Amino acid sequence: MTRKGRISLLDASLLEPGGGLPKHTNAAEHEQYLLKGKVRVGIGKKVFEVKIGDTVLIPERVRNWYEAEEKKIRVSLYCAKQGGWD
Repeated sequence: MTRKGRISLLDASLLEPGGGLPKHTNAAEHEQYLLKGKVRVGIGKKVFEVKIGDTVLIPERVRNWYEAEEKKIRVSLYCAKQGGWD
């Protein structure tokens, strides 16, 4: 992740089923790409079942969350805006 460059990139691993991120918003639009496992992703009022190779686009300032459905997942997060994590 960078705050001085033009992009932010975060690679996160969650090891427990049910682990994830609680409901939150971000100042920047970002993408999540699932590298391993299965995850439920909530974006606004919609919930998506996401599997390996799927990408979701999360608009800026839209409430979102995700929850692991398997023992181990890997998610790659990409944000095109400078430092857009808050």
